[in-house]
Amino acid sequence: MTRPARRFRLSRRGRQLALIAHLVTSLAWLGEDLVLLVLGVAAAADPADRHARYLDIRLLLDTLLLPLGLSAILSGLVLTYGGHWGLLKHRWVGAKFLLSAASVLLAVLALLPRADQAATDSARPGSPADTALLATLWAPGWTLVIAPCVALVLYLLATVLSVVKPGRGRRATG
Repeated sequence: MTRPARRFRLSRRGRQLALIAHLVTSLAWLGEDLVLLVLGVAAAADPADRHARYLDIRLLLDTLLLPLGLSAILSGLVLTYGGHWGLLKHRWVGAKFLLSAASVLLAVLALLPRADQAATDSARPGSPADTALLATLWAPGWTLVIAPCVALVLYLLATVLSVVKPGRGRRATG
């Protein structure tokens, strides 16, 4: 007769540390997004400083996007597997994971290339490439305003899920 494998559980202190890490990285990720939004709006509003703002955006994305996003996801997974919530046990936990993963993936695949393009195109103020940055809603300049707004909605939705915990007490499967 074999005993079932014991599930990984965090101690009380371990859970507190994981929760602190999750809150700090998640709030830093939210703060980074707010700064990106401010810089995107400032770049759209002031052609004279546009290139400098786009370089600032690239710096933030290149240095903080992946470390903060992945740290928030990883600390959330530690809490999920080390606590009683479980990733698939409750739908809201899985939804938070998917929102966070989608946010990082979209930022890497869509935001980073657009920030690079905006920084390159704005290097020569008044050039056709610089003028085209804000010519249409889908131009790189507007992407750097719209994308942080979408990310903020995703982060706020994840926060609401954390507080409300819809379907609490019911299992996703079963």
